[in-house]
Amino acid sequence: MTRPSQNTDQKLIQVARRMLPTTGCAGLNLREVAQAAHVNLGMFHYHFKTKDEFVRRVLEDVYRDFLKEFNRHTLPTQGSAMKRLESALFELGRFGWLNRDLVVALSVDILSGNKRVAKFIGQLIQGHMLPIYQLFVECQSEGKFLKGPLAPTILQVALAINGPHLAVALLNGAGAKGVLDLSMLQIESDFADEEKLRKRVRSVLRMVSRKKIEG
Repeated sequence: MTRPSQNTDQKLIQVARRMLPTTGCAGLNLREVAQAAHVNLGMFHYHFKTKDEFVRRVLEDVYRDFLKEFNRHTLPTQGSAMKRLESALFELGRFGWLNRDLVVALSVDILSGNKRVAKFIGQLIQGHMLPIYQLFVECQSEGKFLKGPLAPTILQVALAINGPHLAVALLNGAGAKGVLDLSMLQIESDFADEEKLRKRVRSVLRMVSRKKIEG
């Protein structure tokens, strides 16, 4: 029996990555994925066994690219704790913007009671939230943040950075033409500007910081 191509699983994963922002996990149709990938439906069972395992592999694939770059910025060799925190939060914001529709779709899955998706997303989040927490602790020990529980501060920062991205995705999903005197095109162009994202990260950190961040 001829062994299936080693690229078949990646073809299916890449097609599903393009579909997930629209379908979410619950709405992902394996037959449609196979057709779009020009792959026999039987290859799902050969490579993944179940839909849950396939979805897990797809989400891991999305997350892997982000985590590789994210982790690089958290290394002690990359500068001070605050500089590393800024860089890590920038990567988090950049990932949130580029995957805003996917984040909304996954949120719908979770709010709809999909416990498998919720569990897996929770596991993935630990991959970047723990390093961010550790950087906050390091900055706090240096006097950059007030002593006390850091969870409220971290949540405030994360929402300030990625909350607007999700709002844009929701507005687009609702068919909005714009907000106040700004068109959706103008809003998207503004958020897609990486330099503006860097400034927003610094501004948010400055807002919650005990001392003014240099630079």
